[in-house]
Amino acid sequence: MRKLFVVLIFIGAVGIAQAELVSGLPADGLVAWFDASDLTGLSDGDPVTLWPQKAGIADVNDLVDWDTEDSFAPTYVASSAIFGNMPCISFVNPRYDDYLISQNLVSDYLSGRSLTIFFVSQANFHGVWNANSPRLYFQGHKLTLGTGTQLYCTLGYPPVQTTSAIRTYTIDVPNKEAQGWMDGTLKDTEDLSSLPDSDFNYGGLYGLRTGCMHAGFTAEIIVYNRELDPIEINAVGYYLAQKYSITNALDEDGFTEPGPVRTLNVAVDPSFVDTVEPASGTYQFLDGQTVPLNAEYYLSCPDVYEFSDWTGDANELASAQTFVIMDDDQTVTANYELSTRQCVTLTLEVSPTGVDAVTPSEGTHQYPAGETVSLEAIANYVNCPEVFDFVSWSSNVDTPAAPSTSITLNNSETVTATFNDVRVCGDQCHPYPDWDIDLDCDVDLVDLAAFVTKWLECSKPECD
Repeated sequence: MRKLFVVLIFIGAVGIAQAELVSGLPADGLVAWFDASDLTGLSDGDPVTLWPQKAGIADVNDLVDWDTEDSFAPTYVASSAIFGNMPCISFVNPRYDDYLISQNLVSDYLSGRSLTIFFVSQANFHGVWNANSPRLYFQGHKLTLGTGTQLYCTLGYPPVQTTSAIRTYTIDVPNKEAQGWMDGTLKDTEDLSSLPDSDFNYGGLYGLRTGCMHAGFTAEIIVYNRELDPIEINAVGYYLAQKYSITNALDEDGFTEPGPVRTLNVAVDPSFVDTVEPASGTYQFLDGQTVPLNAEYYLSCPDVYEFSDWTGDANELASAQTFVIMDDDQTVTANYELSTRQCVTLTLEVSPTGVDAVTPSEGTHQYPAGETVSLEAIANYVNCPEVFDFVSWSSNVDTPAAPSTSITLNNSETVTATFNDVRVCGDQCHPYPDWDIDLDCDVDLVDLAAFVTKWLECSKPECD
């Protein structure tokens, strides 16, 4: 892909890249992978009753729910010239009850998340979509997202009948932005900031459907429930372009050779320390990827081990939060030393007991002496029939009356979060019943009397 920029982003402490590849592609967030080459036992023109999910990819159902009894059924194509003589599936005009990519894909794996989707297809309107509101359409040349006034990320129209294309779309939920590529060339970037957060739930009731508005073909669909970085998008796109001989995607504006897979070896000294991310072990990454490294203190109470430095190929050897660039096989070691600090205990209590509304959770937690620990209480805790409001923290917290506060643990401390029972008639758990005219949460003779006294009253103009 042209003009790719690699950006290292630290989120909170450090966002840790997932150190796994599958078939040379990123495994982190890979929730759906449908490949026509996995269809077996079919002859050219046979109806396709099930498109199996690749083994080991999340827990997403296979592609099912196709009515194969009429002319709308998708059919198997054993070898297609437009896909480099690879297999594909031929679709005709879809119906809303057919062509379902798993009941659980959207609701369990996509809703509320950033996305990256690749599909290899031929036909302008061929792709996958969710017809339930809020809508999510990856429909050939465009992405459609949202409810009401929907937003579009448009790639333009490729040739319809003779060539295949790799469509790639990303949805960045935190920054509310969508982007779309055709054969590796960025075609559109859309600002989604006008959409409410609820529009990123994608209407997960029915899952994603696959098909086309006009006759067309699909060879492969790959779905991630995160936004891939440019290096990852290039690797997936190059794999697909090579596999299906899509030469338009391999020119100077498209996907490029991703380079060799790189190995990262992570070690810790002493070896029993287990607070390093990635953990001690061997991992694979794409060439050029940036891998964040993070080393936290390690408790072996009463002892505390603190990070000393990195040795090896880390960028900043003295920093607990650093990174390594995988432009070669790399090795890093996180070194720890025994600290002069000792363990102290934070005992967190909740009054009344059982109100599950604090972080850290109710109970005993250990930290190094001198550590500042964040405390969080839910201001209004609702777990019907319970309704509680936060009142205050006890002990030496910084701001006892604030739900969000902190405490510095120079010694062991016990902290109590106090809540008031605020259950009242008409609250979230105790709504007014129908016919409760006097709003006391009882339908009784008082309500009947009130109704009777108003019987046949009329305020229409004709009643004057």
